[in-house]
Amino acid sequence: PSSTQTITAIGYQKGGIKLSLLTLLVWALPMVIIMTGLTFLVSELAGVEVVIQSLRSLGLMALGFLIYGTYKLAKKAVVSKLTFILFILSFGLTLWIRSFYLFPVILIASGVTYLLFHPQPESKKITVKWNIPLLLGVLLLVLWGFIHPLLGAVPFLQMTSLFTGFGSLVLGGGNVVIPYMYETLVVDYAWISSEAFLAGFGLIQGLPGPMFSFSAWIAGLSFQGDPVTQVGAGLTGALFLFLPGTLFIFLVAPLWNQIKQSSLKPALKGVIAGASGLVASTAFLLLREVPIEFGTISIIGLTLFLLLIKKVPVPLLLGLILVTGFFI
Repeated sequence: PSSTQTITAIGYQKGGIKLSLLTLLVWALPMVIIMTGLTFLVSELAGVEVVIQSLRSLGLMALGFLIYGTYKLAKKAVVSKLTFILFILSFGLTLWIRSFYLFPVILIASGVTYLLFHPQPESKKITVKWNIPLLLGVLLLVLWGFIHPLLGAVPFLQMTSLFTGFGSLVLGGGNVVIPYMYETLVVDYAWISSEAFLAGFGLIQGLPGPMFSFSAWIAGLSFQGDPVTQVGAGLTGALFLFLPGTLFIFLVAPLWNQIKQSSLKPALKGVIAGASGLVASTAFLLLREVPIEFGTISIIGLTLFLLLIKKVPVPLLLGLILVTGFFI
């Protein structure tokens, strides 16, 4: 689970659905509101040179974070010859075929492949007592997340479908969903520029709270113009990205102790190896678009150096990068 799902699960274990929802609200809402508000600031100051320069610096810093995230995820995931092969295949396929629908196929195929080569002894059978209304709701929500190409006539509805799809594919933390979001919103639909996307990604790294509040930034910038619509888009985008993971927790939490002992658990090693290949391909494609010059190399390199030495708090790193970007 991601950090948000973990926090939601703790609330569920301690006090059921009501406490888990309150826990999620306290955890996520403040930063969602802040990120939505920042979209107005960026919109108002879009022509100011210092703001433009700051956004570029944040975008380059985000690349540094993405490279670092790729390194950390690959270090955790690539632990054998098979996981290395899954990583390379995932990396190569997503460079060759850039499609939102390829991502879940790679994740599922990676998990199944790992199980085929590492069969597990039969474990105690899971006794499933599904909450049927909740199960149907989750299935319908996941389906809604994959029909966004059919909703182009109503952009706001299409946005809810897109963000539901992103939330349904989160496995192992926020960095894993970045390739889906970038490929769809920047490349396919061009709702937001690459610079603005990376600036928001860099900004959320230096602020407290869940990384998924990044969704409020993207949704708000995608629906600029009318303030009510912009606020509504920011809040709605965050809601639909958080919703699938939250419902998954409600569905799975009662079975968690059984699942931990299931023979299917090792498949997660394959899934994470495939996911690390997705993140690596996104980092590679974004790096390819960056001009090779002193300023860009300096900011990306400084970000990586400060992350690797682990002695600089991320908010301070954010400030250092903004100052460095202004002078470079």
